[in-house]
Amino acid sequence: MIEALKVTWQSLKGFWEDFVLLVTLDLIWSLSVLLMIAPIFLLGSTYPLPALILSFLLFWPLPIVSAALCFVTSEIARGKAVRWGTFAVGLRRYWRKGLIVALINLVVLGLISINIRFYGFVVEGAWTNFAVSAWIVVGLYWLIAQIYWFPMILELESEKVLVALRNALALVIISPGFSLLLAIVLSLLAVVCILLTVPAPLIMAGLLLLIINLATQNRLAMVRRKREARERGE
Repeated sequence: MIEALKVTWQSLKGFWEDFVLLVTLDLIWSLSVLLMIAPIFLLGSTYPLPALILSFLLFWPLPIVSAALCFVTSEIARGKAVRWGTFAVGLRRYWRKGLIVALINLVVLGLISINIRFYGFVVEGAWTNFAVSAWIVVGLYWLIAQIYWFPMILELESEKVLVALRNALALVIISPGFSLLLAIVLSLLAVVCILLTVPAPLIMAGLLLLIINLATQNRLAMVRRKREARERGE
């Protein structure tokens, strides 16, 4: 579990080394978030349904920008030099995969929410508490797996989305303590950045994505070491 804290510290140092570029890219990411939520703030009290529909339509630039920013931070985690062109390459290469991951997440999280609501408020019975608890655990498991999913796409030679998802789900099981502690650290950092308002949110996305890229590389290195040890019969 101490490895999760080491990854966080390495990420803070890596973020500082490319501070100007990452803050600029975080500004773009923040604008895509504002674009998504603007209809709710401007129209939500008067026209709630049209505001939600418009917000949903304006949501889709966010995963595209997030995918490109994740690629930039992945390159930083590998020790490579990054520049604006790196972000442009990320947009060109990974915008489709960013949309696919976002769509799958919306569907899965929607199904989990429906099941929690169904067993918690619609169905009555002594066993419903167990069903609700089980779906909550499934939801948490899915959310923690998001730490590794997109970075795993960048680590695979094939860059296949579903293969990366399978590996991400497996990494959570292989490293439960590391994954849980890292999820807590990421959540705390996100909450602190949001509560501090400007300028803290301008470092949030880049920092968190750098952490998850380093964490994914750390866990993959751990898996490779264990495999090599088994092959040597240690």
